[in-house]
Amino acid sequence: MIDSLIAEYKDRITIVKINADASKKLVKELQIGSVPYLTMFKAGKRKFEHNGILGREELVTFFER
Repeated sequence: MIDSLIAEYKDRITIVKINADASKKLVKELQIGSVPYLTMFKAGKRKFEHNGILGREELVTFFER
């Protein structure tokens, strides 16, 4: 599902999907406690974060912020 949203929003926002097991340094830097984890940055500052699963409509709301 996230891959279709990446394609849908590619011209409006940058969506990055990482493998938490392979990116332990980034996980520590962002202080990610559990996965799945979503965070939004604007102008280099964290504006929103969410731990847990979100449905498509919830993700769209997240991206529209």
